[in-house]
Amino acid sequence: MQSSRLKPQDLQSELRTGDKTRSECFVKKQTKLRTCVACRRKMDQARLNRVVIQDGRLLADAKGTKHGRGAYTCSSLKCLRHGLVRGGFSRSLRRKFAEASPLDLAVAFRAELRMCLGSRKKEALASDSGTSGTEKIGALSFRLSEWESEVAEALKKGGSMMGLT
Repeated sequence: MQSSRLKPQDLQSELRTGDKTRSECFVKKQTKLRTCVACRRKMDQARLNRVVIQDGRLLADAKGTKHGRGAYTCSSLKCLRHGLVRGGFSRSLRRKFAEASPLDLAVAFRAELRMCLGSRKKEALASDSGTSGTEKIGALSFRLSEWESEVAEALKKGGSMMGLT
């Protein structure tokens, strides 16, 4: 009885497409998935906002470069509020912190994202970096637009954001 199995060298030659070998055909770009501390949805890290504790205070970390353990949240005041009130941030960060306002954190995210987006655009214009720079600018723009609408709506309502809805 003859085996119908292919030998590795046969498989390599069969799967060769253009200049790519078999191993190159199956390589996927890995995305870093993170979970929102409030709604528990898993998303790409680039779509979530990072929060860290420094000097006992909760700080927005839009760039993701501040030291320490980080927790992630969606770009919505509702998730920020739930993370603060229900203890999602303290549980995830494994530390207690001074009380923080969701609106203050949202404004901090918005300011950091504006600054980060401006510097990314300057870098992209200076060095024609290609798609990776464009993808980062797109993710930052998306997060900034979400915060812009959330903060504007909250400020119209008068800034009272601690009531759960």
